[in-house]
Amino acid sequence: MNKSLSFKNLKKLYNEKHKSVPEIARLSECSENKVNYWLAKYQIKKRTISEAIYVKHNPKGDPFKFIVPKSAEDAELFGLGLGLYWGEGTKANKDSIRLGNTDPNLIKKFIEFLIRFFSIKKNKLNIIIRKMLKTHLPIPFRKV
Repeated sequence: MNKSLSFKNLKKLYNEKHKSVPEIARLSECSENKVNYWLAKYQIKKRTISEAIYVKHNPKGDPFKFIVPKSAEDAELFGLGLGLYWGEGTKANKDSIRLGNTDPNLIKKFIEFLIRFFSIKKNKLNIIIRKMLKTHLPIPFRKV
């Protein structure tokens, strides 16, 4: 069992390799309380629970990077895509992007925006078209 963890080793494991406190404890053959003690002693800022969950689910880093527009044409498409999302997109669900529009050309442009700037694969898109009847009950039509 380690009596102490070096600052360099602890910082590397926690900040660079994004190991959790339980993982560091297991690797160092000590208790989680001991790891927390040394984090506090070395003034290494602990991750919040949400940050820890994010790091655990995204071990390769931020999956939400985007490509910056490089031309006037790109900037126009980027602005259109953001405008459509802000104006007609659903923001309630963190796991999906939804657009409420019936114009097929706008939908195509939005798909182009997602593919060009966010590297989303076309075959990974799940498109659902809902048609409302006079009864106002949605009838889903699924096209992949």
